[in-house]
Amino acid sequence: MNAVPNVDWRRGTAAGLLVVFVSFAAYVPAVLGAVAVPQGHEKLLRYGVVCVLLAPITALSVYAILKAVIGGRARPAWIGFAYPHRVISSVLLFFPLAFAALFVAGILTTLTGLQDEPTTAVDLTTKPEGEKLFLTFSAVVVAPWVEETAFRGLVYSSLAVRFGFWPAAIASSAGWSALHLALGVLIVFTAAGVVLCWLRNRTGSILPGVALHGLWNSIASGFSGGAVYAIICGAVFALTVAAAVVATRRWELSL
Repeated sequence: MNAVPNVDWRRGTAAGLLVVFVSFAAYVPAVLGAVAVPQGHEKLLRYGVVCVLLAPITALSVYAILKAVIGGRARPAWIGFAYPHRVISSVLLFFPLAFAALFVAGILTTLTGLQDEPTTAVDLTTKPEGEKLFLTFSAVVVAPWVEETAFRGLVYSSLAVRFGFWPAAIASSAGWSALHLALGVLIVFTAAGVVLCWLRNRTGSILPGVALHGLWNSIASGFSGGAVYAIICGAVFALTVAAAVVATRRWELSL
């Protein structure tokens, strides 16, 4: 990692878990703020307003937690908000590593009998248009930022300083996997999380992991029936990643 925090590992880990909590809590004001909006065609307008409200509310909530728990003790680069380096070589290595990790995880899932347990797959084809938009937006735009910030940023970074790469990667990835409440992907997501921790560690940034996470969710949403919403949300997500890359580059050059 490029930056060493002046933050106790327990405080940093707690901040990561709180980020997850406030990200869930952000849905409440977003939904309530759209209650007065007419249902319209298959609730599309109402859920569109929910999505518009959800993004800034989530971002402000996460920022408030970071300021409250960590304050000025650590630079953004410590939790991975940094301009990524060695991106091309890291991504090229990421795919074979991820394939190998997921192959082994798939075998372990079968051996443990978890292959028949529920997964995170959602069939969007039968959902009203509004719900398609809402679920796709949550998965493609919100989830990658929140989960990578919380688990590959705060939790992994905090634990790695105290315990080293492997304990930190496994613990943070297991926590991320458990968050999905689906036994069918417990081992697979833990394995994927470890490789994402490696990517975060090698590039010095969570941004490549955020981008790959969002790309995967966009593809999964599209094949699950998200159709045009996966394309729209994917484009919005790409803009947020591009903006973050530009911002972190400016921060790096200003130091």
